[in-house]
Amino acid sequence: MTTPPQASSQATARVTQDPVMVLHAIAELLTPCVPPDTAAGWDLCAHAERWPCPTTRAYWLAAHITPTNHGEQP
Repeated sequence: MTTPPQASSQATARVTQDPVMVLHAIAELLTPCVPPDTAAGWDLCAHAERWPCPTTRAYWLAAHITPTNHGEQP
């Protein structure tokens, strides 16, 4: 079953009008990297960037996560 175009655009309009919903939608699109295993000699994330990489930081911002709250929602 497909969503009628009008209903889909109305749902999109609701999401884009609410900044919290926009951030939630962005967070759902991003996949944060896990910290690299520095004990095993790895210092880069899955994106070959120093951790936390820009993708992980963008996820944290969108999901309202800070490095100090260990992933718990405020």
